[in-house]
Amino acid sequence: MKFLPHFVWEHLNPVLLALKKTVYQAHFKNRNMAPLKPEKRVLILAHSAGVGNAVEATPLVQAIRTLWPTCHLSFFPPAGDLLSGWCVPDRIIKSLQEIKGEKFDDVFVSYLFEDTRPLKTICTYGKIHKPKIKFNKWLFKHERSYYLDMAKRCGFQGDVPPAFVAANRPNILPPDSSLRFCIVPCGKNESKWRYKKWPFYPELIQLLHAAYPEAQFCIVGTESDDIDLSQVTNTEIIDMRGQHTLSETAWIMQHSNFVIGNDSGPMHIADAVQAKGFVIFGPTCIIKNGPRNKIVPLASNVECRPCQYSEMREKCSHGQCMKDITPEVILEKINRIHSNHQPPV
Repeated sequence: MKFLPHFVWEHLNPVLLALKKTVYQAHFKNRNMAPLKPEKRVLILAHSAGVGNAVEATPLVQAIRTLWPTCHLSFFPPAGDLLSGWCVPDRIIKSLQEIKGEKFDDVFVSYLFEDTRPLKTICTYGKIHKPKIKFNKWLFKHERSYYLDMAKRCGFQGDVPPAFVAANRPNILPPDSSLRFCIVPCGKNESKWRYKKWPFYPELIQLLHAAYPEAQFCIVGTESDDIDLSQVTNTEIIDMRGQHTLSETAWIMQHSNFVIGNDSGPMHIADAVQAKGFVIFGPTCIIKNGPRNKIVPLASNVECRPCQYSEMREKCSHGQCMKDITPEVILEKINRIHSNHQPPV
């Protein structure tokens, strides 16, 4: 509009501002303004999903709260303290027995394979909402977007809210360090997920120690998460597997310079707390499971990946997708950004 004469602009500008205000007001009135239903009772299920799936369901919880601000909202995640103190749901339930005899207007199933049959003997409900997956595959967009689509079909029009996890200061703290690498060797022990685990954590620790002798290496996860530390020598390793709750693990990740792990529930937690690092993908799908914040996904270019939704996953005998991501690849990437790292707070 700068090409218009000044006197024309003086008369036109108020008109444009009025039009702008009208457009803004109309847009606002149409967003998230579903009729309020003070007595509406809503249940969101994620209890039979994994930790990562539950983290990705937290944006749905926030969307439902925005859509129906006065509803009574119950969320049923997997066991643990990952959502302790979260103010968005009215309650976080730990067992179906807690809702025995209750009535819900809407039930949202935040997992493709959630079994809702037990609900029929526990409580009564109106409408059940489930993700709509084309061809029964999670391949075309991120998991939390599939969940949010359920809220959109009910009238929600906002953007995808961020994921939430609690990050509580642990009772057992690792020693202070100016450079902390958090190693997350997590993974399910089922045969079909055997190539989901990255096999080179000990070698990576040795390489990182040679490059950064002042660094601390904090191992987190459960006691069943395998990592052979016998070959790692002369290194400050703090093995904290099995010592922390999920929310305490989130705190350690949040206070590390780099978090490194393969695709797993804890890496969804790391991404939710804005940790910086790398997540290694083998057979699983980055489009569905990939990070949304500062965690960087790493994956091989082998043609057979991702095999998450095919028979190839169980028939694979080589796991080349994981072998292609070498410790040297990760070291090189860390070297590139280390000069900009900030010490943990």
